Amino acid sequence: MPTRKPLRESELDKFRQWIQHLRLKSKEIPVVVEGIYEKRILEALGIINVYTCSKRTSNVAEKIAKKYKECILLFDTDKRGRDVYTKTKAKFEERGIKIDQRFEQFIFHTQLKRIRSIFTYFHKHLIDTPRKEVPL
Repeated sequence: MPTRKPLRESELDKFRQWIQHLRLKSKEIPVVVEGIYEKRILEALGIINVYTCSKRTSNVAEKIAKKYKECILLFDTDKRGRDVYTKTKAKFEERGIKIDQRFEQFIFHTQLKRIRSIFTYFHKHLIDTPRKEVPL
């Protein structure tokens, strides 16, 4: 069984910063995820204004288009998630909604494959990360 490579401390800091930026940005524009589990995870991280598109993407896109001109899409990075992302992005852009892709791109470049696994991913790498001893 391959061993998990621990995140370097700077990578953990980047992940924390990503969460902080997502919290701030979610005050301005909506964050759209696949389902209710992903929504609950993001809300537990302090991210607000989260919508799910598990049922009818068109309805969610219309609802968001009435209030906003931009949104964030956060989907899983597996094959199914990529397919859903592509279709959802097209529906939102048809309605004139700009997609802020910075948050999605960050996730895509990590080992995290599923949004609902953020806590597990963070916890595993946090525990595996070597710490510097600070003299008291």
